[in-house]
Amino acid sequence: MSDLQQSFPNITRTYGEEERLKELSELEIIESEPEAQYDQLVMLMSLTFSVPIAGISFIDQNRQWFKSEVGLNQKEFSLEDSFCNEANLKEDFLVIPDTHQHPDFKKHSLVISDPKVRFYASVPIRSPAGTPIGCCCIMDTAPRQPDKNEIRQLTLFAHLAEAQIQLHAETLCLKKQAVNTAYYDALTGLPNHSLFIDRLDQALMSISDSSQISVCVVHLCRFDELNHARGKEWADKVMFYTAIRLRGSLPISNTVARLEGAKLAVFSVSKGQAQDNRNSHKKLAKRILELCEQEIRVEGAVLHVPVKLGVSHYPGTGSTPDALLEQAKSSSKRGKTINYFSKELSSESNRRFEVEQHLQQALNENRFHVEYQPIVDIQSGKLRSLEALLRLNVDDGPISPGEFIPVAEDTGLILPVGEWVLRTVCRQIGTWRSHMRDNPMPVAVNLASEQMGLKNLSSLVLSAIYDNDLRHSQLQLEVTETSLMKNIDRAIQNMEEILRHGVHFSLDDFGTGYSSLSYLQRLPVTKVKLDRAFIQNIDTNKHDRILAKNIINLCHELNKITVAEGIETQSQLDTLRELGCDLGQGYFFSRPLTTEAINERIISSQLIFP
Repeated sequence: MSDLQQSFPNITRTYGEEERLKELSELEIIESEPEAQYDQLVMLMSLTFSVPIAGISFIDQNRQWFKSEVGLNQKEFSLEDSFCNEANLKEDFLVIPDTHQHPDFKKHSLVISDPKVRFYASVPIRSPAGTPIGCCCIMDTAPRQPDKNEIRQLTLFAHLAEAQIQLHAETLCLKKQAVNTAYYDALTGLPNHSLFIDRLDQALMSISDSSQISVCVVHLCRFDELNHARGKEWADKVMFYTAIRLRGSLPISNTVARLEGAKLAVFSVSKGQAQDNRNSHKKLAKRILELCEQEIRVEGAVLHVPVKLGVSHYPGTGSTPDALLEQAKSSSKRGKTINYFSKELSSESNRRFEVEQHLQQALNENRFHVEYQPIVDIQSGKLRSLEALLRLNVDDGPISPGEFIPVAEDTGLILPVGEWVLRTVCRQIGTWRSHMRDNPMPVAVNLASEQMGLKNLSSLVLSAIYDNDLRHSQLQLEVTETSLMKNIDRAIQNMEEILRHGVHFSLDDFGTGYSSLSYLQRLPVTKVKLDRAFIQNIDTNKHDRILAKNIINLCHELNKITVAEGIETQSQLDTLRELGCDLGQGYFFSRPLTTEAINERIISSQLIFP
């Protein structure tokens, strides 16, 4: 036994290959993007050992994949073409002083051809659970015999890599927790309203002309009475058992979700010939009713919970996720056990038609107007920017954005409406120029998904800026993840092009979109606006506070400014200050203000809120 081996006696660690691969997969590190921390570590390894080749790699079932390397110019090797494999990971280290003298490696492809490796040494990298998943390795084109200090140094580099992996694992866990909170119902584990809408939207975008989508909302009747009579625990169990029965008995291709209160929702996609799908929504409703009519046992008691079903379908009754779900929900409130939505008789359809007419008239007669909500520094209350909010008043009174924006999006009117808002806001910013020369006030404008898909979006934005002689930094743009998902590649391309001109983006309604954390690093945004759902109970709910704290910290790690939406109380503000949130907006500071009110504030330099 050599001195080196005596200094580092092998310690056999027992683990299964299946377990090892599972841990590696859960880390989601293979095929991940390059990271400066690993690149700097590998460069330092190369300099420390004076070797031309160094790397940090991970070993999966078939390959050695390099997270970072210098001198190889290749990201992966098959296990047959690599020095390190699963068997070698069982050792505390592997040293090949001269590959030409080693029977297993003298004919290795990396030895007989470039880079013509003569020396190889590696130390395993372990997962947070202690399982070897990869290695830190160094190579040279000349033979060499490392001493025990060099092996110790290489081991320390492996420990540094493990520290990065530990941080990565913690961040990944935080992301998954945030995603679960944002998109899944805590009681049933089913998708929530946001994820249901998102999946339904994806299904609508990919459906063929002959297919049909059926949507069914299940309303558990007298659920509140059960809650009051037997307690929340009983009511929760009834909801849980009903949800699990639907999820376990319906085809796996169906999406089952928990909506608010006593409502569940299901949608299915029926493919094939159109004539075969005409009654698929009725078949779905019948099957769901059969499942719901089965008895439920709670703590020995046998319960029969009555339900009402509301049913809609595409292309028969609606064409958007929100419309289909709302049609099914409104139908579930009717008197029968199964209620099929009738578009012709729906007052909602009539209302949407009326709103569409109001939108068209407002465009033609310039009836829109814009209000501005202050966004302030959390610590000082000083005004930092404004968010432009579109408003519509008709003869019968105001129509809320929550009502007319979806109609504008469904009808295509969102494009001319959006351009009107953009140009109107830029003109208004221009009128404030003389009052704010030393500190130009940025104003944020919201962009819809249809706008984010425009090929000429950059030209449109720059035109509005140049026509009013503005600095690029005076205009900011807000997007939601949902607005980006219809054409994510085009949207990101537009954002990057506009950003190059100095116009920054904010990610609005964070936590309610497609997959907030998974896209956070990819999207070129400067600010992240935490949705009001995260803020509402932040001062009273420990879990909400922990989640908000971690999201704020993660955003800061990614060099993004955090903005809390919907701040309404001093207690919420105090909590956000403690958590280090940067900016805030909400009724506690100010309701949206008219142009005249903002003018007065700016002219009189009243820029502290509330």
